[in-house]
Amino acid sequence: MDKIDFTGRVAIVTGAGGGLGRLHALALAERGAKVVVNDLGGAVDGSGGSASAAQKVVDEIKAKGGEAMANGASVTDFDAVQAMVQQAIDTWGRVDILVHNAGILRDKSFGKMELADFRLVVDVHLMGGVHLCKAAWPHMVEQKYGRIVLTTSSSGLYGNFGQSNYGAAKMALVGLMQTLSIEGAKSDIRVNCLAPTAATRMTEGLLPPEVLEALKPEAVVPAMLVAVSEQAPSRMIFAAGAGTYEAAHVTLTKGVHLGLTPTRPSAWRPRWSRCATAAAKPCRRSAASRAATRWGRRWPRAADPASGGTCAPVLTSPPRLKERNKNMSTLSDRLATLTPERLRGIRRGIEKESLRAQPGGTLALTPHPAALGSPLTHPHITTDFSESQLELVTGVHGNVDAALAELSQIHQVVYQGLAALGDEMLWVSSMPCGLPTDETIPLGRYGSSNVGRAKSVYRMGLGHRYGRRMQTISGIHYNWSLPGLSNDNYFALIRNFRRNAVVLLYLFGASPAVCSCFVAGRDHELQPMGANTMGLPHATSLRMGRLGYQSDAQAQLAVSYNSLESYAASLEEALTKPYPAYEAVGIQNPGGDYNQLATTLLQIENEFYGTIRPKRVIRPGERPLHALRERGVEYVEVRLMDLDPFEPIGLNADTARFLDLFLLHCLLEDSPPDSPDEIAAVKNNQHLTAARGASPACCCSAWASP
Repeated sequence: MDKIDFTGRVAIVTGAGGGLGRLHALALAERGAKVVVNDLGGAVDGSGGSASAAQKVVDEIKAKGGEAMANGASVTDFDAVQAMVQQAIDTWGRVDILVHNAGILRDKSFGKMELADFRLVVDVHLMGGVHLCKAAWPHMVEQKYGRIVLTTSSSGLYGNFGQSNYGAAKMALVGLMQTLSIEGAKSDIRVNCLAPTAATRMTEGLLPPEVLEALKPEAVVPAMLVAVSEQAPSRMIFAAGAGTYEAAHVTLTKGVHLGLTPTRPSAWRPRWSRCATAAAKPCRRSAASRAATRWGRRWPRAADPASGGTCAPVLTSPPRLKERNKNMSTLSDRLATLTPERLRGIRRGIEKESLRAQPGGTLALTPHPAALGSPLTHPHITTDFSESQLELVTGVHGNVDAALAELSQIHQVVYQGLAALGDEMLWVSSMPCGLPTDETIPLGRYGSSNVGRAKSVYRMGLGHRYGRRMQTISGIHYNWSLPGLSNDNYFALIRNFRRNAVVLLYLFGASPAVCSCFVAGRDHELQPMGANTMGLPHATSLRMGRLGYQSDAQAQLAVSYNSLESYAASLEEALTKPYPAYEAVGIQNPGGDYNQLATTLLQIENEFYGTIRPKRVIRPGERPLHALRERGVEYVEVRLMDLDPFEPIGLNADTARFLDLFLLHCLLEDSPPDSPDEIAAVKNNQHLTAARGASPACCCSAWASP
């Protein structure tokens, strides 16, 4: 990047009085370009105006020994833009580079948007780019040289709620770029679009602080410099943000040929699904919005209009890509070990939690039905935290269909038992139904034996520590094993699973809203979404977010998954070191009743919240951690899956098979050791995806890449 030199070149940058535009202007000037710093000096919505913003940037450039001039023209005024271009010609004799960065926002849903706001946004973004290119075009044609970057956006490429005006203008700039690239090729005028993901004035208030920190606009500038360099490609859509650089493409599927004879819709309609999925699929999110979640990719080779050949990749491969190429043989070796016999040896089992609810949508406060057996000893039907929270457990199965068939049979037994007693049903969502006051939520009861009493006291402790409401959240646990895996193999899988778990939250998260009673009296950021309902517009899984299975006390735990030894050591400390807040609760209350099992950070190992756990079937009276240390990992327990409210049993075969493939991917992928920084980033990514994962602007931290 440092070899790019713009000495003798003249650049015009619009919207350069601050933010990303300012950085563009400074970067061009630092590399020798003479720069026209254009900025109207208005607010984000386009109101107001002042020449001071542009002049400050000019002063910065001159203070570093560069050449620049300020210009306060509005890009919506073609005469003023022409005068700006002419001023550059009169002063420096040419115009070589255009960076159209000027923009405003006037966001509203389409139904509520005034046409005046729609037109103004289109005028600034689209017509501003047209005016700039039109004014400079004859000069570039005459000098047989030009480099143009038009700023587009993921909102144009992929859409975004409340930005119909902005998205329409930004996608129109892509169409303008496509045509100008063709028309300008014979004059060596190369035109590209840049889709930045960066924190600017226009994103303030739209993104949380932690995301804004990751999206520093400085990370976008290198893509702009490449796109306006002498060796620049043309007709490209550069996507840049959070240190990752990619290219977006407009694609077609392979399609279906029906012949030239007239065709009725009835002949076309059944073939549509084949046509839509035959080849390239439209992406639901922009490449830039995923920039922080994956390692960088090299730019594709692009046609060089000047030579008729191809130019070298415009960015070098990042180190992680080189490492991956080096590890391809290792991946091949790993794949070779997955023989058909081993794959047939995959075993899975399912644990499903559900609340018993009344027809009106409130928690059933009745005891565990006797017809369903003892929750302490029944192998398939027990209770979780609450007496009103059933847990259904399948056996171990060699295929997905068998596991789901058994879960369906257990469901049928439960409903038959509930129907015989009244009109209770199972709540279908992970986030709870209408709840009574916290202290009224009944704890699970397991009888008077020592084991049964310990289970009840453990739940009493959970209530004191985290509140009973949080414990009524339900989910699906997917237990999985593959023959021939060592402890190290399982922990490598677990590290990669944690790094990539946001994929599952994005695809299968099904708890974006909750009954308002769940957050009553608590601090939260949820928004009203109807009567008695709170949620977030882009949430995927509130269950796995800050309102779900979370603990401020456990947040201080940085459990290492680098080996069985490091994992066990991390939990051992939490199981043996007293925690002041829990010491204050005490083991027993003044009346002698037990409050909790221990005053340590964790009462038992299962109290540790995680998206995935290493597991071992324990013997009677044995602690889980002891079993792991003595006999090693037997299987993993996937714990982040929400109940699917549209499936009768909360999970379908396609999702279960996806989990099988996802776990195999995590096993085969290279898995470097984790670190405290990565552990923190993984947790942050989980919270971001849970609360805002469905937003095109949601970007996770690159720390979470293997």
